[in-house]
Amino acid sequence: MRQRKRWVFCFFGLILMVHSLNAQNQLGIAQYMYHHPILNPAAMTSYQDVNAFLLVRQQWVGMKGAPKVNVLNVTLPHGQNAMGVTALQESIGVHKKFRSYISYAYRLKLDRKHQYLNFGLSAGATIFGSSYNNVETREKNDPQFMYNLGGKVRPDFQLGMYYFTKKLYVGISMPSLLQNEVKFSNGKTAVSTDFDLNYLHVYLQAGYQYKINREWIWNISSLVKYVRSVPIEWDINTQFVYKNSIGGGFSFRTEKEYLVFANYQINTQLKMAYAYQHTLLGGQRFSSHEIGLAYSFIPQRKKRIIIQSPRF
Repeated sequence: MRQRKRWVFCFFGLILMVHSLNAQNQLGIAQYMYHHPILNPAAMTSYQDVNAFLLVRQQWVGMKGAPKVNVLNVTLPHGQNAMGVTALQESIGVHKKFRSYISYAYRLKLDRKHQYLNFGLSAGATIFGSSYNNVETREKNDPQFMYNLGGKVRPDFQLGMYYFTKKLYVGISMPSLLQNEVKFSNGKTAVSTDFDLNYLHVYLQAGYQYKINREWIWNISSLVKYVRSVPIEWDINTQFVYKNSIGGGFSFRTEKEYLVFANYQINTQLKMAYAYQHTLLGGQRFSSHEIGLAYSFIPQRKKRIIIQSPRF
């Protein structure tokens, strides 16, 4: 019992400690806690089975040009190693971006008490596209908005570390090591790729699982996003799960956003999740919806050799 309390105090202490940092959101999704490799490639080796996760997000419903995000991740663990493939499609206004990564992770066992430390690396590319001729302008045939931008490809990399036990996980990751920019001037397009510490994003995530009794489990987690000279962004999530089947909870975020979510374990392989997010933006209220599907390709007669981190 003392050890459980110590982990809980450390978890909340970590949240308070990072409150003095500055952060910026890079990938805006709500249900990252159900599939950690989306944010951290090192988390892939906390899985035992080949698995896939699909997420579809519609943000700020009713606003023209509102952000949309689609994410697909497939993880293939093998012993202490894991490989993965991730594809992300994002759009906002007339801008679209497609990112794809191939990832590798390695798991290191720290002691006999099922404590593991993982390391992960992703390499990929980003494709930019913008339909400026769809912009509504006051002046017809404005020369600055008579063109489309597409097919601009730039490299990108990700790094991560991930510590987990049966009831606890702590991860730190850098979701984009390079700063890719596309600029248009005098009818010409310029694409630049730089490494700049001032624009380097760092994600810090942590979660703890507490078993209330034989039927109920309480999960709590948090995510902090850091980048220099930008106000901090962090959120805290809590969820109650009944008989490892039905779960529900809520989240609070520093951007004055409130989130409620629910999930259902349909069978041993398939889980479905839904999240509703409420945002106050410019004095107006907007809603966001997100649907997630997690599927495990569990082979028959597979020998279980390690534990898995909490999936929250």
